[in-house]
Amino acid sequence: MIRISLLCWILLPTLVFAQIQKPPAGSQINWKQPLSTGLVSLVPVNEGSGSTFYDAATQKTYPTLVLAGTPANARPPAWFTPPVTADYPWSGPAISNNGATAQAIQCTLLTQFIPTTSTGYSYAVLVEMLSSSALGRLMDGTGAAVITMYQNIPRHLGDVSTTWRNAKDIAVLPRYAYPVNQWILVLCTVQDGLGVMYVNGVEVARDTTVNLAQSVAKQTGQLSYNTTGNGSMMCNANFSSWWVWNNRVLTAPEAAQMDADPWAMFRPTAAVKPVK
Repeated sequence: MIRISLLCWILLPTLVFAQIQKPPAGSQINWKQPLSTGLVSLVPVNEGSGSTFYDAATQKTYPTLVLAGTPANARPPAWFTPPVTADYPWSGPAISNNGATAQAIQCTLLTQFIPTTSTGYSYAVLVEMLSSSALGRLMDGTGAAVITMYQNIPRHLGDVSTTWRNAKDIAVLPRYAYPVNQWILVLCTVQDGLGVMYVNGVEVARDTTVNLAQSVAKQTGQLSYNTTGNGSMMCNANFSSWWVWNNRVLTAPEAAQMDADPWAMFRPTAAVKPVK
């Protein structure tokens, strides 16, 4: 009897974690879910095989490409299934960036996800950093992307960062010291006068000098999800999903909701309980 109780106690966290699963490949967004409002890109990385990636917001499929700066002999990102753990309490596939040598996942759309008319925006990535020593891009455009994220920016190795801009067009670089070999959900929100970075649903950085017009002014080119838009600065990391919202600034409770269930926007409306 003691052994049975002990076994149940050991298995309980895994059983609880496994209740939340990634939506199956081809799943459609429930646009009645609150977290769906404003979504302009959502790459859930749920195919499990192959070298194309479906964007559930645009309903387009993006290829992996060898671009001008792609590492030599690059192959598509490798699929694997992360074990259910405390930092990845979900079940479903993910991809490896092949030790920073993968091909680039590039959006096929030429239009900008965050136009100059935006009233505010949010963007996120669910990522496992595998290194704290080399600069890489978690998402970036062909030119100056509004929703760039970095791994290991110069002079701040071991930090995840992004770029906002103030009224003088000077870069604002919030950052967070990430744990290596652990999954983290990095979410950034930008509005005029305030930029906030959340990690795992908790605010870790903010800046009140952020200027919305300057932050969105210079975006050019197609978005790439695991590197720069030209294929260079590949990060050494694993990825599980990317999200972009336009005209939508997620709140702190919504950041906590994202951490509780990053794919809530696919669920039936009654299946998601708001986090307060």
